[in-house]
Amino acid sequence: MPRTTPPRGGEPSQCADSPRYNLLPGFPDPVLLNNQSWRSAWRKAAAGSTADWDDSHPKEHHAHQSPYHFFPDLRLALADHIRRTRGIVCAPEDIFIFPGFAVALRILVPTLVNHAGPIAFENPGFVSGRRALEQVGYRLRPITVNHDGISVDHLKSADVAVYVTPAHQYPLGARMSVDRRRKLLEWAAADDRLIFEDDYDGEFRYDVPPMPALRSMNLGGNHVVYLGTASKVLSRDLRIAWAVVPERFREIVRQRVISQGDYANPVAARALTYMLESGSMIRQIASSQRTYGARRAALTAALNKQLPEATLHGIDAGLHLVLTHPRLRDDVAIVRKLASQGLICVALSETYLSNEESRSGLICGYSRLPESLAASAAGLLADVINN
Repeated sequence: MPRTTPPRGGEPSQCADSPRYNLLPGFPDPVLLNNQSWRSAWRKAAAGSTADWDDSHPKEHHAHQSPYHFFPDLRLALADHIRRTRGIVCAPEDIFIFPGFAVALRILVPTLVNHAGPIAFENPGFVSGRRALEQVGYRLRPITVNHDGISVDHLKSADVAVYVTPAHQYPLGARMSVDRRRKLLEWAAADDRLIFEDDYDGEFRYDVPPMPALRSMNLGGNHVVYLGTASKVLSRDLRIAWAVVPERFREIVRQRVISQGDYANPVAARALTYMLESGSMIRQIASSQRTYGARRAALTAALNKQLPEATLHGIDAGLHLVLTHPRLRDDVAIVRKLASQGLICVALSETYLSNEESRSGLICGYSRLPESLAASAAGLLADVINN
């Protein structure tokens, strides 16, 4: 039977007191931030008066104003950014800003999708996304994923929407093929359904060509809600996410954002705006990708050497990989044992919506693992898995 409560082990927010090897997925390395650009952006963001900050903050008394009043500078900068980096062409007015990815889902999905049927969800999948959807009352139907991404042929006419991570499927790491993306869009268009495209770490890829975002493809403009965040490039603590909605939903989403009253921090929004406008964001992505690429190469080489029977999944993109191994049967127990010895990661089995399909493995982030520690981290993984 499907789980009704998201497992704790699937959450990237797990923590430990100063682990020697931090292999939790989903965390950028704060050391890589360009301090000069970061501090400059925050100084400029904080330079205005509190009245200035409040003017970019949607409130009930703004309902009579322009429907595009919420963070106009940030929306304009984001429209340019995602056009250049993800090939998505949209009006700034179709972009909405939220204080985090989960909040965006909790507001958008009930606004745009009825409860008449289940939402198709990748299995295994992103636990935080699952939790957000379940919190607003949706039933999720698990859909198997493989090396090409979600199995589109398993979608049903009763599914009212689908949630996917096509750039780097979480957690297995598949990059959805162009053919499967096309089929997914055709499925959505056939009965006017919505696709929620979570592009959680689409900025990072290694030695592979870019894949088009679903939102950028034919039919995407009418049937895809594109979700993005700065948390993998800058900091999770920035607490800013954005959604590009189809133009036909612009007004209903605006009204829902006003009535919901859950807004992003205006100072953080201004800081992100300055990072985008100055080009600092693009430079940060390029610099971080070089470092993360080197860390990925070091960890994969060390794992291939010390665990030759292991299979590594999802190494072409993102900030994590998945390790499976013939001896890795109880991944929850292995994760606990590793944590007791100073290495923290996530059990793959706890990201499955249905236990019937569950597999054992380790989700290992490498963004905070220096190259100098890759061999010893792989050695500890090998010792624990083999013994």
